[in-house]
Amino acid sequence: EAILELEPDLIVSIFGWTNDYREGLSKIAPTLISYPGAFPFWRQTTLDLSNILGRAEQGQQLLADYDTAVAAALDDLPPGLRDGSEGLAVLSAQLDSLRIYGVGFQRDDQFYPTNVTQVPYADLRLTPPEMVRDVSQLDVGGGYREISLEVLPEIESEHLLLYVIDPEKGTELENSPLFQSMPAVQQGNVYRLPSDSLAFGPVNMMKRLEEFLQVVNAN
Repeated sequence: EAILELEPDLIVSIFGWTNDYREGLSKIAPTLISYPGAFPFWRQTTLDLSNILGRAEQGQQLLADYDTAVAAALDDLPPGLRDGSEGLAVLSAQLDSLRIYGVGFQRDDQFYPTNVTQVPYADLRLTPPEMVRDVSQLDVGGGYREISLEVLPEIESEHLLLYVIDPEKGTELENSPLFQSMPAVQQGNVYRLPSDSLAFGPVNMMKRLEEFLQVVNAN
């Protein structure tokens, strides 16, 4: 009903909906269900979709603009992050777990970037903590490790990017003495971003890059 109210001319979905759901969407507007593997590879999906819409040059320009922004962003990073001498950890406080994210994960001889760390690790090439550098030890599909509070002191990164999915879990985390003992926390290098900033696509990726730079440079 919510989609119907938007009166779309085209519906594009990254999920493999059931046939019944797909048929329902198709009655509202022409519906394109993306192919397997498209979800993490937003760059290729941008090119494919722009070609379908007859706007190939616009799709290529969007990617070029993003690459230019990434190159410029490197000059705006704190020196320790920029030269790799200081590390960045990425945590997410979920409803039922605490996760630390790596660069990506391996599945069926294919390497998939981790959505949550696309900007800091895949694009800006920042240094992840030692405990997530072995991608074979990360969740296949999410690129993370579930950890307990007791593991926090083992994360020796000087910087911390934090996503709070569940506010109650986030409060529990930030009130923990173990969290307060982390080097990044003691140095005041904790960067908080909302989970709704994790959407894909060239426009959203540009926004994510800008938001990351804002919080890093606000400290």
